[in-house]
Amino acid sequence: MISAEQQEEVEILLSIYDGDDNFKRLEDNIFQYIIDKPRDGCCSFLVQIRWSPGYPIDPPEISLDLFYNKHLSNNLRESITQSLDNLSEENSGSAVTFTLFEFAKENAIELTSSYCENENSETANIVADRNSTEFNEGSSTKEIKEHLTKAQKRRRLNRLENMKGDHPRGWNWVDVVKHLSKTGSVND
Repeated sequence: MISAEQQEEVEILLSIYDGDDNFKRLEDNIFQYIIDKPRDGCCSFLVQIRWSPGYPIDPPEISLDLFYNKHLSNNLRESITQSLDNLSEENSGSAVTFTLFEFAKENAIELTSSYCENENSETANIVADRNSTEFNEGSSTKEIKEHLTKAQKRRRLNRLENMKGDHPRGWNWVDVVKHLSKTGSVND
């Protein structure tokens, strides 16, 4: 059972986020919002807000410990949660769910910047390692040919021939009447 203030905030949230696929109301007091990949950012995350019975006087519980956020490190999740908790405490006593979602959307790049820097450096290291191994192995490796059986080669050839469209429709059908006239009837 939710209070009148909470019911009013629910109605406001539903009217604001009407048609927004990123917003989801799980229960009367649990809301989720997916912060999509920002234009210059590199990761998306899901913020879940749970209201306690004393909300809005008591701050809401903010959680990023969800399966959707498994790609985020624990430190990054704690950092984002701490930023949202600080904002919630600054606005204690008032409805903050919309404010928290909008803060996360507007500051997504700053909130995930440490993740982006780590991901970019890891990606650069992987690419550099891959390039160095390709350079070292490039001179000694030979091209591996694909070995096909006769049946596989025949099927490939048939597919290529049938794609040309040289044959009219039904070219391989048996003319039943012509066939029966050649074989004769059962009584003959």
